[in-house]
Amino acid sequence: MLLGSLAHNVIVWARHWLASPTLHITGRCGMVRDVFHISGFLLIDACGQVVQIVLNQAAPLASALVDPLRKLLLCTQVAVNLGQT
Repeated sequence: MLLGSLAHNVIVWARHWLASPTLHITGRCGMVRDVFHISGFLLIDACGQVVQIVLNQAAPLASALVDPLRKLLLCTQVAVNLGQT
């Protein structure tokens, strides 16, 4: 039961974190179906820290997610870009 509550809360928090005028997602199912299934890859440095997130540019919502993710990760100095995956 606690794991289900955690999953629900992460989805709700992510909707607020990724809010943008160009991104229109309806409900929890929309977040899981449309956002959490965008493919991509992480670039990791020698210390094991994430330095870049590359989202699949062919995904319909990927371009709308770049700016909100950049704002969210600004203090961590993680770059967010579109690319081919």
